[in-house]
Amino acid sequence: MRRPRATLSETTVNTNKQYGTPATRAIIDHQTDLIADFVNDYCHTVWFEDMLDELHRYSDADKRLFDIIVAMGMALLADEEL
Repeated sequence: MRRPRATLSETTVNTNKQYGTPATRAIIDHQTDLIADFVNDYCHTVWFEDMLDELHRYSDADKRLFDIIVAMGMALLADEEL
């Protein structure tokens, strides 16, 4: 998938040919907000115990230890783009 518009600066023309998403502070904060909104709206639909455990223990300081949460954030960025 090409880089989501939410991860581009306002000065970037929408002809971006880059793929993926950089791990900048602004993008991580945006992902965290998307995850928080998803959990607030759909927490009753999450039955995967490993995901619930990671959501409970997640911290920005040790974000490299939470693969499921990072993948969830990337999926929510892609969903926002589509």
